[in-house]
Amino acid sequence: MPKNPRKLSLVTFKLPDPKLKNKYPFHPGQVLVYLGEIPNMKGHCVVADIQNGKIQTGFHIENFCEASEEDI
Repeated sequence: MPKNPRKLSLVTFKLPDPKLKNKYPFHPGQVLVYLGEIPNMKGHCVVADIQNGKIQTGFHIENFCEASEEDI
């Protein structure tokens, strides 16, 4: 089981299924700031877009992984 990203780390978005690409406000590989898991919504998180600062909530944590230096 993959571990959750660390709070305030840069993460990349992993599209869970190509058929769902229009259901997400992110594109695969997009870099965001992981703000953390929502305590009363287990398995879901809050992320912020580093380009425009827009905050997005309620997405599955497993769709994000910590960014590597190459991703940034």
